[in-house]
Amino acid sequence: MRTFYQLRITLEGIKPPIGRIFLVDSQITLDMFHNIIQNVMGWKNEHLWAFESAEGSFGPDAGIWDTSKKEAKKYFLSEILKTEKDVCKYIYDFGDFWQHKLEVEQVLTEREIETNVPTCISGERACPPEDCGGIWGYSEILEVFTDPDHADYEDVMALIGYDFNPDFFDKTAVNKKLERYRT
Repeated sequence: MRTFYQLRITLEGIKPPIGRIFLVDSQITLDMFHNIIQNVMGWKNEHLWAFESAEGSFGPDAGIWDTSKKEAKKYFLSEILKTEKDVCKYIYDFGDFWQHKLEVEQVLTEREIETNVPTCISGERACPPEDCGGIWGYSEILEVFTDPDHADYEDVMALIGYDFNPDFFDKTAVNKKLERYRT
């Protein structure tokens, strides 16, 4: 019987939290899972990434950067997350080093799923912009963002866009992007 996971992903080191709750099929490959996370969180898939779990380290190019890393396209999500409360790390952009905590909130069967999968159930706050300098850079951006008189205000707004709202999360837009991964 097919199983599905309700997962919580939280970007570590950011307060207030940036996170999402979403549903995925447990039998997707880790490289497909990476693509889903990119869409769920709002990243642009411009950098290297890895999963770190009790089962090992998994990434797109096994052995190129780290010979202990396993090739993500050869492993399924159910091989690193198996039961409720299991956790792993998802690291995105080794320069900015965004660490995400992934936790299985529920393991569900086909009969318990009432929606297309993958789907985002809820979320908190906007994803930081790419290449903003990690947690510290994003904190500085938020400080400048709230002060139009700040000397760096125009530069920051040019980087993040004048329509950026750090408190806004658009679940409808995320689910629209996830449609391409539904079978």
